[in-house]
Amino acid sequence: MGLNQLAKMYDFTGKSVVITGGTGTLGSEMARALVGCGANVTILTRNPDQAERRLADRLKSEVGRAIFVHADVLELDTLEQAAQVVRETFGGVDGLVNAAGGNNPGATTSSTQSFFDLLPDAFRQVFDLNLLGTVLACQVFGRLMVERGEGAILNIASMSAFRPLTRISAYSAAKAGVSNFTQWLAVHMAQEY
Repeated sequence: MGLNQLAKMYDFTGKSVVITGGTGTLGSEMARALVGCGANVTILTRNPDQAERRLADRLKSEVGRAIFVHADVLELDTLEQAAQVVRETFGGVDGLVNAAGGNNPGATTSSTQSFFDLLPDAFRQVFDLNLLGTVLACQVFGRLMVERGEGAILNIASMSAFRPLTRISAYSAAKAGVSNFTQWLAVHMAQEY
């Protein structure tokens, strides 16, 4: 399905969406689709200048707008600063897409590195990036949605959350955590807010 067909089906005009991991393959395509459907998209990135040079042309649209804002999903203060920029620029947040994630060779088995040799720091880094980064972004931007009385959060997991894939134990465990957390969060937000 092309962007023109997608834009006929969905209208996000005036909606503000934040994307973590918006410079990655999946996140940038989601950003492109949202901008093409009229959304104001904030892409959180550790290097906004580099991201803008690389992606700005792909995100140009007559109906939506994309901005690049500094944040690290593992640094709460940068997420809070980014939330303030979003609030000042777009008035608030209607949606959050958590697409940040990744793996680390030190947390991946191979012919030269068995499960028993996985590095704890590498395992922790993968777990924190994928799971904790999702939780922190949900806390910061979810609060803005609660203040508005509405919003949507989309957390990206992986098929490895449901079916273990070879060699990537830390990534699989973290994405399973994202899947479980997402289910919990949906219930919590509906019951409490």
